[in-house]
Amino acid sequence: MKKTVVCMLIAAMTMGSMVSSVFADGEGDATHIYVLTAPEDHGWTGSVATFAKEKIEEVNDAGTYSAELITSADAAEQIVNIEDIIAAGEDNIAVVIQPIDDTVQSAIQQLVDAEIPYVAFDRIIEGVADSAVSNVKGDNEGIGAACAAYYTEQGLKPGDAVYVYEGDTSSVTTLRDGGFTKYLTGELEYDGKTIADDAKWSEDDLKSITYSGAMNWSRSDTKTSFESLLGDASNADIKWFYAEDDELAMGILEALQGGGIDDATKEKFLGNAPYLTGCGGLDELYAVLRGESFTDIADKFGGIVSVTYSPAMIQTAIQDMVDYLADQTGRMTLDNVNASFDSSTGNLSGSITVNLFFMAGTGQTYTEPNAGSVAYGTDNIFGTIESGKKSKKSKKNKKKAAETTTEQAASDTGADGQTTDSQEGANTQDAVAAETTGQAQ
Repeated sequence: MKKTVVCMLIAAMTMGSMVSSVFADGEGDATHIYVLTAPEDHGWTGSVATFAKEKIEEVNDAGTYSAELITSADAAEQIVNIEDIIAAGEDNIAVVIQPIDDTVQSAIQQLVDAEIPYVAFDRIIEGVADSAVSNVKGDNEGIGAACAAYYTEQGLKPGDAVYVYEGDTSSVTTLRDGGFTKYLTGELEYDGKTIADDAKWSEDDLKSITYSGAMNWSRSDTKTSFESLLGDASNADIKWFYAEDDELAMGILEALQGGGIDDATKEKFLGNAPYLTGCGGLDELYAVLRGESFTDIADKFGGIVSVTYSPAMIQTAIQDMVDYLADQTGRMTLDNVNASFDSSTGNLSGSITVNLFFMAGTGQTYTEPNAGSVAYGTDNIFGTIESGKKSKKSKKNKKKAAETTTEQAASDTGADGQTTDSQEGANTQDAVAAETTGQAQ
């Protein structure tokens, strides 16, 4: 049996933008970074928490910011943890989060609404991705492509039966599914190469791929599912199994080691020298690859592969947040505004108090802020006083215009009290002119 570890140390980072609070660094005011991950009891994911601890220690030792790790056993607990952070009402906080699953979206939206900046790691939830400071993720599509490329090299032909054990319903699974099929159809390359033209799969060929549905990254769920699958002896002919996580791959191995599958069916299955791929760098699966466990079963496989990218990328996510905080340029807050109307001048008078902040510990040189000049006694700060003056002038001019028209009309009246047509027209024009002039003043 050929045992292979394919390492993909590829990080993809997408940048977003969000409106956030000003973060001041001073005694007692240093921004506190909460790092939320899964616990350290699951292969690759557990390693994420381990690497997070290393980076958190580095951040705390530097002294510019403080940081702590909060692990959650499941999505429900992670949601509660986020809500507790928000409810505490602390100033100057930030979050780096590895969402357990997509149901955490509502809690992340609460972070956004509270103007708490966050970085997302590994699982990118599309509904809130644009709100993140950055989204740091592995090349999940590349993982699918790597598995498809390996199978093709081992003899997978268009239309061969393939069974895919999916992790869940998140973007991670979608990308791993897509990477696998896109490589087979020639839409995606792996290691700089695309599939050979004579090995490409058509849309009809892809119909031979069966998907398990969400296994929730669970070894036991996969074990039960695989036992059920081989409960039908005809499925023992399936040779290619793409497990999208090492835990799922271990579930298949444990099912074959246990007694839940008929011996004859198990013998038929292993007699076809099947292939199995996992993902995640789980040490238990690596022990299988090293020949330290499950040897009686693993030796009958045509090949077992684990594809992974480094869980140390959580440190990149934490550093992204540190860099974001250090690069904040919004250094001013408005503290107080006092203004009152001065009836003697028609102006507003008062004062405005602002606070200007400087971020210490970033290696940048302090420059005293220049508040600029302020023009006191501005004629019209809001545009209302001047309009009031104009309105009063307009009324006065209208009154004058009306008085002028009356006087002219009286002087031009004949003995019978009638005015001449030409004079009446002139008087009307003068009144209109006077009224127009008054409005323009």
